[in-house]
Amino acid sequence: MMRVLVTAAVLALSGCKVVTIPHAERAEGPPAHPVPRVEGPALESPSMPPPTLAAPSVEKPRDGYVRVFDAWPVEGPSDFDGLLSRAAHRHLPYRECFGIPAEVLLKMQMMQESSGDPLAASGTGPAGLMQLARGTARDLGISDRFDPAQNIDGGARYLRWTYRQWSAYDRTCEQRYPLAVTAYADGLRTLLDLQPETGARYWPEFEPYLSEQGQHYFPAIMARLGERAPTPEIIRRVTRGDVF
Repeated sequence: MMRVLVTAAVLALSGCKVVTIPHAERAEGPPAHPVPRVEGPALESPSMPPPTLAAPSVEKPRDGYVRVFDAWPVEGPSDFDGLLSRAAHRHLPYRECFGIPAEVLLKMQMMQESSGDPLAASGTGPAGLMQLARGTARDLGISDRFDPAQNIDGGARYLRWTYRQWSAYDRTCEQRYPLAVTAYADGLRTLLDLQPETGARYWPEFEPYLSEQGQHYFPAIMARLGERAPTPEIIRRVTRGDVF
């Protein structure tokens, strides 16, 4: 029932223009602001995902997989729509979030990471369409980070892993997804270390203590839908679990 109410609210109130926030460079290190210690439940420290799943073979996906992009046009090349659809359906534990299909969200994140350039490489190490770090790629069994099929598949698996780290509480996808993509960009350890210090449970509670990259990453992904994006106020209310 909450998902229906959330989706209805997003569609009804998505007329506001959302300004795209530039993608900041990744930065390691402690949060910029001092944080008070507040008693609160702590999350278990996860282990890195083991090397699983060999790199997928490149095959033409079923036509039905890519038709969703006709209804949800996202700026960027369509060359990888089939790979994005296959990876989202194979690995992501949700079919939609904020009323947006999973493969569309994955493409929005890919565009935020690399602007759709399979040869993109950051000076800090991440590379490829989903900007996978060398160690993460190794843990995921990826041999070539510049291969679109391997990189997208690995990015979806890594996002699935960060998403599942927030299952300690009974959360909706709208509450877990912002934390998952923030952990993808800023490092899961950053959020896990902040959690017991601040007592934060939802993304708006973590936000003040994150790096500039962490604060901007999730809103920048959502802003890629332009006028169809949920407004910042809707996002804040939904990620806190408010029911309309």
